[in-house]
Parts: sequence; C-alpha cells; structure tokens
Amino acid sequence: DAYQDGAAEDTSGHRCNGALRGYKGGLFEGGHRIPFIARWKGHIEPGTSNQLICHVDFSATCAALLSRPVQRDAFPDSVNVLPAFLGTTQQPIRHSLVHHTGGFPGRLAIRSGPWKLIAAAPRSEKAPRTQPNRPDARAILFNLADDPQEKRDVSGEYPDKVRELTDLLQQIRGAAQGPKER
Repeated sequence: DAYQDGAAEDTSGHRCNGALRGYKGGLFEGGHRIPFIARWKGHIEPGTSNQLICHVDFSATCAALLSRPVQRDAFPDSVNVLPAFLGTTQQPIRHSLVHHTGGFPGRLAIRSGPWKLIAAAPRSEKAPRTQPNRPDARAILFNLADDPQEKRDVSGEYPDKVRELTDLLQQIRGAAQGPKER
C-alpha cells in the first residue's frame, strides 16, 4: 500500500530501511532510495552526489560509456548519467522520475528536484473513490530536502506544486502511451 506508515521491521527490531518510511514495492522513499556505489580508478573521484538516477539509466549510460550509438526509441526512459559519475557536471541530469507500485493498475509517484508527489489512487469500477476521507483519495506532496522521512504532507501549503507535478505526471503518462488512434 502506498500509504503504509513506518519502515518495515522484522522480529529482531531491525529496520531494513532505516528511518525511511515505506518498503520495497511502495511509493515512499524506503522503497526507492538506495545508495549507489561506483568505483573506477582514475575516472570517478571519491565523493558523494545527490543526482537522481534509476536502474533504467544504465542502458543509456553503458551505451555512452562504450561510445555506442543508440536508436532514439531503444530505451526511451533511460538517461545517460555518465557525466554525474565522472564529475563533469553538477547540474541535475535527470529532472524527474516516475515511481510505480506493483499490481494493476498500480500507483504512481513522481520526483522532481526535492519534490515528490504521490498521486491520488486512480478511480476504477472495482474501487470507486466514494470515501473522500480515505488517505489515498488525494495526492500527497513531500519536500525531500526538508523531510526525507516523508512525515509531513505539504500539499495544502503548495497547491501550485501539486498541480505542476500532477500535470507533469499526466504528460509523461500520455507520452508513454503513444499517440491515440483516431
């Protein structure tokens, strides 16, 4: 469930996601934020980066690393993050990232800069949104720079950011579905 509280905890008291909320398969940071370690002597300088990357980026990154041309539509969601690894840019390489839960139709969230919007649950014939007080009946917004544990929904304070990210998510979904038949 996208609105699961706390981090998953086993019987020994171990919190597999530390202080992060959520778990694998959910939309909170506990299900997505993991460290990535890269070492390439003489090329990658020791240090840390706050670049937003995703496993799908390895296709474009490996192609760039090998200087291999790639067809434009070969991996449309993949971004070449090699400049981040090599330290040739401090600018954000990936400007947004969509998270998806398992199951059908699944739930979506979008990250953009420090912002993360967990979209409202989709309406469906099986589960109509008839209870407006359900936590998933509306989108929730977090500023991960201020609140990496996602404890405070700031959607009421930033309605313009909610609209902006909701529109961006819809735009990305529309592009992924391709042109509609007429």
